[in-house]
Amino acid sequence: MDKEKVCCGNDESVVTNDCCRSDEEANVSESGCCCGEDEMSEKGCCANRTKVRSAEEKHAIEVRINRIVGQLNGIKNMIENDRYCDDVLIQLSAVNKSVKGLANLVLDAHMHSCLIENIQAGNFEVVDEIVALFKRFQ
Repeated sequence: MDKEKVCCGNDESVVTNDCCRSDEEANVSESGCCCGEDEMSEKGCCANRTKVRSAEEKHAIEVRINRIVGQLNGIKNMIENDRYCDDVLIQLSAVNKSVKGLANLVLDAHMHSCLIENIQAGNFEVVDEIVALFKRFQ
């Protein structure tokens, strides 16, 4: 196969030219990623990619998620207590900003670790992935 594929294993991604028998047989993703049959999932190719995070990074993410869950529980209580629409909408706006803040935190870490590591390893398809991510956040 002349196009390089990124084969995702359990521990790391490996760039290879002969990962898949054919694009049709291997369920190759748009990014050109291709996993062996043992690595395939219903979600498609490379669905098993992982990101090892430090305890500090996990803690920062968990704190933000817990805050968001608390905000959502507060909104649920507001609805149950028939609070005025403006009050609910203000809280929904706050949740929206909190979720965007969490997304920015994860994106920042992604850019400074996963993206750089993949580019240094010669996997330039991650640039297309990041462009697609930016489009989702518009």
